[in-house]
Amino acid sequence: MSNELLVQATIRHLLRAEQERLYPHGAKAMPEIKTLAEKAQRVFGHEKGHTSLQKLEGLALRTDLVTDILDFVKRQTGKKGSAERWQTERFGFELVALIEGPLQRRAEELAKSPALTQLPNQPYRPDELRLLVWLELTRTAISHLVAHARFAAAGQNGGR
Repeated sequence: MSNELLVQATIRHLLRAEQERLYPHGAKAMPEIKTLAEKAQRVFGHEKGHTSLQKLEGLALRTDLVTDILDFVKRQTGKKGSAERWQTERFGFELVALIEGPLQRRAEELAKSPALTQLPNQPYRPDELRLLVWLELTRTAISHLVAHARFAAAGQNGGR
């Protein structure tokens, strides 16, 4: 296994332990995640088809940069018209705050884990490890938020 793959596998292993903190209805869920999931259900739960929230999830899964995700959320939040729902209940602002606050801080902690820092022939510098972990934490949180909004939409549309 290449060193890069070993790092990715180690990050995934570390994130398994974080799932309960990132899952909105987990027993140990971060309060910010719970609040945003409830807002996502209220703000986006009525939408059908490909929504801006689903586009966010697609971007999160494709990009290699947290800044791409942040820029998308900021653009959506600043738009007028149908995209104004990102401003409803301050959803977009709070999502940015979650990503730049608790998720970034947790990434800094996890990136210092001996499981990552003591890998033989570590191919990444500490700042690169932090960015990789931050990206994976952000992807996971966004996936959970989108899942909860879509589930709410299914319930409001009679399960269709």
